[in-house]
Amino acid sequence: MNSYINLTPMVTIIFIIVYDTFIKPDDFFMMRGFFSVSAFLVWLRVIHLMKLFDSTAYMLRLAGNILFRMRYLIFFIMVVILGFGFTYSFLNHDDEFGALDGFEFIFNVLLGFYEPEDFSGIYQYALYLVLVMMNYFFMLTLIIALSVTALGEDNSM
Repeated sequence: MNSYINLTPMVTIIFIIVYDTFIKPDDFFMMRGFFSVSAFLVWLRVIHLMKLFDSTAYMLRLAGNILFRMRYLIFFIMVVILGFGFTYSFLNHDDEFGALDGFEFIFNVLLGFYEPEDFSGIYQYALYLVLVMMNYFFMLTLIIALSVTALGEDNSM
């Protein structure tokens, strides 16, 4: 497994060079996908190499512990995004706005990227208020509480 993590970014970069030179150099969307996968794999390799040092290995172990404790919360947030995405796609009166667009829109709202004009109806505005309250409660309260308890338990060992 370790050697695959080390070899995959280099193989992807060689494939990008061959693809760009010989196959189809004008397909920018495909090249962008290859570059993003290659960059992601390089960062995975850097994170993997961080395990060699004591201080960064402790932080990686702590992050893994926090993510393990948050597994049910992450699952619940994914269900909330699905539910609110379907609801917003049903409340939106645009025929071209589908369920996947609703998921993407709700995810962007959770991240803070939205315009107030997107919530035109009273039901959409009520959905927005419930979503914002849940976002603040879960993102701020529960994630901080899980992080603090994981840090406290890891320091006590």
